[in-house]
Amino acid sequence: MAWAKSNAKDAADPKLAAERVDRITYENLLRLLKDEPESKPALFFRGLLANLKPFVGGIPAKELPTVAEDLELLYILQLIHSSGDEVARYWWLTPAERTEFQQAWLAAEKSWNKDYTPADRLEATLHDYIGIASRNQKDIRFRVRGFLKSWIDLRNDLPGEAGGKESIVDEDGEPPRYTLPSKSPPVDLDAPRQLLMSGCPGSGKSYHLSKLAREGDGTHWLIRTTFHAETSYFDFVGTYRPAPVYVAEETELLDGSGRRANVPGRPIIDYRFVPGPFTNAFIYALTNPTWKVVLIIEEINRANASAVFGDVLQLLDRAEDTQKSHYAIEPQPSLREFLAQHGALDADDVMRLPSNLFLWATMNNADQGVQPLDSAFRRRWAFRYLGHETKCETARSIKYGGKTIDWDHFRTTVNTRLLEAGAHEDKLIGPYFLSVAEAARPDTVLNKLFLYLWDDVLRYQRERLFRKELRSFAAVESDWKGGDGVPLGPIA
Repeated sequence: MAWAKSNAKDAADPKLAAERVDRITYENLLRLLKDEPESKPALFFRGLLANLKPFVGGIPAKELPTVAEDLELLYILQLIHSSGDEVARYWWLTPAERTEFQQAWLAAEKSWNKDYTPADRLEATLHDYIGIASRNQKDIRFRVRGFLKSWIDLRNDLPGEAGGKESIVDEDGEPPRYTLPSKSPPVDLDAPRQLLMSGCPGSGKSYHLSKLAREGDGTHWLIRTTFHAETSYFDFVGTYRPAPVYVAEETELLDGSGRRANVPGRPIIDYRFVPGPFTNAFIYALTNPTWKVVLIIEEINRANASAVFGDVLQLLDRAEDTQKSHYAIEPQPSLREFLAQHGALDADDVMRLPSNLFLWATMNNADQGVQPLDSAFRRRWAFRYLGHETKCETARSIKYGGKTIDWDHFRTTVNTRLLEAGAHEDKLIGPYFLSVAEAARPDTVLNKLFLYLWDDVLRYQRERLFRKELRSFAAVESDWKGGDGVPLGPIA
């Protein structure tokens, strides 16, 4: 209204495009949402956004400009949406199937006989309803078209604080999930797209991967997850899960004990696709091509990795020239719908890993409870090993036998004895097994280092490392005496 009053002359100009009026109106309403979120106009527009979001969200982002210009398609999509069906289902069809569907719909509508005599009152009522609904939808489509065009313009044109693109506020006041500030030029990251880092405990596997991800200008998008025995394909990729939504009510709600329930309203169980870390990383990389997106999987062999990756394993074959997936896969329907909503599918509705997506992982071959990696899985990864001989970059010392001993010297002596006793290399003591603060605390040395050596490394031949008279860990604790004892014998 304020804009209309101050621009009455321009507003009356017949040459002024409707899109410009829509753009200015929505831009001011968006500012109102941010500055006066509880005002009546803001609440009205928030409701408008909430109602239109299921419709807009069902259209892949890359298809929005096409839909905004194709009035016949927009009309059909609105009818699908108003009948209660998901607009996203239309995009499950192939391009040829979509064209056939649209032509069949329009042909059926044109063949409708508006002059026939109804057989009964019900048939007459339905005929009148369909006619009114069709006229209303054809009128509404122009308003929706203006909204879509303004939505697209605002998404692409409004500058953000960091010089990138600013996201449109949704009904929750939050930006779209996968929008990152634009970056130029692309970050150079000279590293394998799939990398498995293995080594003994404390060898710095996670640290080295994090350090590698920060190379360049330090602005990579990093996602980290950890595999465990119960990790599944649906945890890693995603699946539909129940999610409560609430109907606002003024009445007080009570729980089973009669106490006031701290909920925003009456709960209703909804089902939503919850993406896993892989899907999140995939969409971030595909929709933000100037970012290098890194997904770090800790302890990848604690789960059945081949089962967790499932059909995604096929994507790990990268073309040498482009570093994109050499082969594509057709995602499952639930995943395809979610990817389509975020514009993360190829033109032929398949998945291919983009060149800016990096999958890195850590593993320990000799740890307890780990699963073997089959050859089909292993051959798709590059390997790097971090051994026990790596020097600790941060100086630290340990109290042993009442003396202060350099940490690297201490663990080198221990590792030599472990190798002589036949211990597996991946069970030796890495340079970062104890932090600086932990190495300085005798109680931590006892309960973290010595207990690991006692229980995990030499469970059946402890006398090869510990003094023979120490028959139990309680005896080790008594001998330790806060760093004054020598449970491992003398360390020169």
